[in-house]
Amino acid sequence: MAEENPRNLQTAAHSLKSLSAQVGGMKLSKVSETLEVLALAEDMRQVAELAEQARGEFRPVQQALLAARPDASPPKNPEGT
Repeated sequence: MAEENPRNLQTAAHSLKSLSAQVGGMKLSKVSETLEVLALAEDMRQVAELAEQARGEFRPVQQALLAARPDASPPKNPEGT
């Protein structure tokens, strides 16, 4: 899991920051930026809390993207939520 490895987390957070900003998910982008900064500093103390916040911010972005493309259906969630 990216949360356990600062370099993997930094890479994932950077990608999510950029991609979410491109589609208008500015709150998700900001949380991702914070995760990226923490990972670069190898400060993993707040990662779990921020990762959960990012998950929450992802849902509205996903819903907006799906609404913009009516022929798309939401992906199956492996966590069952």
